[in-house]
Amino acid sequence: MLGWYNDDTLSKSVNSTITCEFIAVIPMSYLVYFSFILCTLIPLLVMTALYGYIFCAIRGILRDKPGNGAQKQCQRYLKKEKQLAGSLSLVLALFALSWLPIHILNCITYFRGKNDIPVVYIYVGFLSG
Repeated sequence: MLGWYNDDTLSKSVNSTITCEFIAVIPMSYLVYFSFILCTLIPLLVMTALYGYIFCAIRGILRDKPGNGAQKQCQRYLKKEKQLAGSLSLVLALFALSWLPIHILNCITYFRGKNDIPVVYIYVGFLSG
């Protein structure tokens, strides 16, 4: 239907039972280069750099001594912004921890071969994502 039909899968089927494996349908080069590097790794690195910049900028401003009431209000606002940035950084870290294992396993499979990874690691990678 979507161009995923594979004659090899049909010829290997037993008793007219067709098994569809993800790797047989989606090329590993697509998973590594497009899905991981372009759609996951580059945005993850950009967001990490931006959050690092935000934290450094807020920390630098908060180190200045407040003088009048307006500066104290600004300090309270910046502390709330720092807490919000911390919460978003936690979401970013959890995203990375959940998706990086399976993508790293895909890279190892693509560059080194499928036999280098124990099946248990693949199952754990799938469960983490």
